[in-house]
Amino acid sequence: MAEPLSVAITAALDALGKTSSNGVPLLAGIDPSGATGFHLLVISTLVTPHTSPHPGALSTRTDRLILLSQPRSIDESYCSTSSDVLVFAMSVSEYVVQRPSGIHELLIHIGKIDTTGHAARTSTTTFIARSVVTGYLSHIYHTATADMKKTVHVFARAQPVYLFPSFVDNSSKRVLSDTALLTWWAKTLSVLPSSSRCYYVPNETARSVPSALRTATKEGWTWGLGHPQKTRAEDVLPRFPDDPIGKTMREHCGPNSTVEEIMEVVGLTGECSGRASGLFSVVLEPSAAVTDDGSDADAMPAADSSRAAYDAVERALMGGDYGSLEKARAATDKVLAALQEAKESGGRVYRVPVPLKVPPGPVEAIARPSGLVPMDGNVPEVIKDGASPIPSLGRGLIKRKAVAVAAPPSNAIQNLVKRKKTSESKATVP
Repeated sequence: MAEPLSVAITAALDALGKTSSNGVPLLAGIDPSGATGFHLLVISTLVTPHTSPHPGALSTRTDRLILLSQPRSIDESYCSTSSDVLVFAMSVSEYVVQRPSGIHELLIHIGKIDTTGHAARTSTTTFIARSVVTGYLSHIYHTATADMKKTVHVFARAQPVYLFPSFVDNSSKRVLSDTALLTWWAKTLSVLPSSSRCYYVPNETARSVPSALRTATKEGWTWGLGHPQKTRAEDVLPRFPDDPIGKTMREHCGPNSTVEEIMEVVGLTGECSGRASGLFSVVLEPSAAVTDDGSDADAMPAADSSRAAYDAVERALMGGDYGSLEKARAATDKVLAALQEAKESGGRVYRVPVPLKVPPGPVEAIARPSGLVPMDGNVPEVIKDGASPIPSLGRGLIKRKAVAVAAPPSNAIQNLVKRKKTSESKATVP
């Protein structure tokens, strides 16, 4: 049986926490008055038929919201919901696509990730974000059907707020420049077992991108969108909601446009003009076969209930105020309450502890209590040991009719505004 998501994230936290640029472990010397563990919370929509990212193919889609909260103290009230503070959030969409040829493919689109800046040790924020992303993708790698092609897609763009509001009032939250954000993603995706890795920065060339990004993509990365430039774009490039590639193909290019033409035009769209942004695509190596023992084959809730529950949790998350630690605690309580309501209405909700193994350092850390953390009536259920918060992928593909996509006017490209000079802006730390 494949490892649970919590185990994959724990392994990533442990591995990354033992390394640093100056030889001192990232987690060495954590103050024992702060928490040394997290709670992983996951809510997922039902697998439902969806317009395929590839026209003419059949597709299903599952959305997931992956959250990490951290108690700020280890004492008798360790499990009190009032002490939990959200420190990280990530929204992802998973598409299982069946091509007309019969080939199945898993497309993973990472929509947004964000941090609050309220981790017990703010210097570990970037490492926490990288651990969750790589842990999630490692879990996908080991649980998806072995013979299914798995591709990760990321559109990275600097903006002050992704999922947690009140960034301006939060002095604890770090910011990254455009270059630092793109470099962070390149380094994060480089640790995955992959057969190919591609990146493209609109309005730049492989030689004109900043040196930090060139260094991060020097080994194993290819410039471009991952396909021969003369290939018809509609045959090979997926289209995701709120993605500049999809917008370019829908609004500015005809059905016979090539990958090369898409690369030339995408930089003129509003999502990519005026600031640096990056498109990353990673094809994961084929994984070993996974033994499915049916442990995650529990009854599914009604599709509309699951979607409504997911949306309610997302509204609670993005409607909170995280400007200070006290406000973040109150906002976290509202998210936990929304998760509890989602669970009661049939939503797929999981909560499980994720231990943080602190290496020896100047300060001796207090060991985290063993076993699962008991819940009270205000918190979603804890999953059993060995159960996976994310079901095995690639099953239950639901057929639907292909959706025809009308070709945009031929003069759409000429109507685009002139390219603006790329400027350096700030982004919240992943």
